[in-house]
Amino acid sequence: MLGIILQPNMRNIEQNFTIDLRNFKNFKVKDKEENISDENLDLLGLKVTDELLSDQSKVIKIAEQFATFLETAENLETFAPGLFVTDRSQLISVEAHKMSICFSSPKVVINLVRTCQNLTSLSLLGYEDLSDIVLQFISGELEESPGLKLLEKLVLPKRSYITEIGVQSLLQNLQFLHTLEFPGNMGKVFELDWEPNFGPVLPITNFAQMMSVSSGGVEVEDDTSDVEVKCWEPSKRTIQRIARLCPELVTVKVLMDDLDFRELEGLNTVEEVEAHITWSGFTAGFEMFVAKVGQNLTSLDITLLDNYSWATVVMIGSSCPLLTKFHLTLWREDMTDITALDLPPDWQNSPAFFNLQDLKVKCEVYVEFLPEQVFEFFFQQCHHLKIVQYIGPIDWIVHEDILDVFSNNSLAEVEMFVLANTSSEQMNLGMPTVLLLLEKCTNLIGLGDLKTWKKLDFFDPESEHFFKSESIFSKLKKDAVKKN
Repeated sequence: MLGIILQPNMRNIEQNFTIDLRNFKNFKVKDKEENISDENLDLLGLKVTDELLSDQSKVIKIAEQFATFLETAENLETFAPGLFVTDRSQLISVEAHKMSICFSSPKVVINLVRTCQNLTSLSLLGYEDLSDIVLQFISGELEESPGLKLLEKLVLPKRSYITEIGVQSLLQNLQFLHTLEFPGNMGKVFELDWEPNFGPVLPITNFAQMMSVSSGGVEVEDDTSDVEVKCWEPSKRTIQRIARLCPELVTVKVLMDDLDFRELEGLNTVEEVEAHITWSGFTAGFEMFVAKVGQNLTSLDITLLDNYSWATVVMIGSSCPLLTKFHLTLWREDMTDITALDLPPDWQNSPAFFNLQDLKVKCEVYVEFLPEQVFEFFFQQCHHLKIVQYIGPIDWIVHEDILDVFSNNSLAEVEMFVLANTSSEQMNLGMPTVLLLLEKCTNLIGLGDLKTWKKLDFFDPESEHFFKSESIFSKLKKDAVKKN
């Protein structure tokens, strides 16, 4: 099949096909608490093996087919093969473990670099054997490699053997590389003493420093429950180097303590920030950072890992007039200063988050309380919303609350509206609310999470139409399908 699909004159290969072994019931996940010998597993008809996926002959054959194709793929501009296997090695995993079956042969990268000199976009996602020497081959640092000199975008795997040395080679030698998706310690790369080989500055537009261990963490045990999360503590010199070398920097993604955000004030070209924040409760570093760069910010995604203040959220809305996206994730429910969400008498003269289009407030499952003021604060002031998501313990929302929203905000531009209740208590929304939203929000194309709306007859265990096609909700869906 691959031989038919892969043609020499192709310019773009972009796929996202995943074989999820978690969906195969004949694969047994061995519970560490369950003491079953390998012999007994064999008796149960379950194969016990230590074989690597990359050692399987069929997987090797797939990689060799890609390698053969790449020998003559001179016109290729995008290579994101996207053939993954998701394993079942863990009973519970925060994030699925994806492995690529395309890079099992070293010939794939060798032929890619030697033949595909027009390549501008490359994804190595799932390439777990990736090492620094491969990155140096891609960058052209090695004498025997021409390098992918036109490369503009590169996606690196989340688990691999690469270090900051390999990433440095990419930045130092690829003069058109503007997007580098690297989940490791990008901050360490700029702590090293090096300069670009093609000019005084880098074209890079994104920066990420999220890992507390080196590179993708292959060398770390799967059980990370005892691993302490280590925030990035950048020095002034490192930030000055980033600011000097990356004048086009737009996007920053970091895990830091509140205090250290003051160091980022020198990155004054940033427009998009994803911040995962710890806080001792005695500093205002993030607020000072936002006050400094807020005039430029268009997107802000913050995860508060400690109890913070709602006054900070209010301050963000006032300091970022261009903000169109605001995502807030809470890990703690003991947020202080709830009264800061109360609107002042003259709020209409200068509403916070006035230009907001994409709003998401999400509580992790162990957060059991989200104040009603959060709901009212945003809906009162944000009249240009296109995407709305409240995911948390919102069992207190009733139909009258939605009516109150429409009395102050038409939600005329809303395209996706999500109310997802995570509380053990039921949220009493039903068909009247569904019909109201369909009537008022004429641009609406997505509505959820309706399985948490327990007064919908289809999802209401007390309804005679529970999970039945005769339910009013089911009929409404059928009518919608016919009309579209």
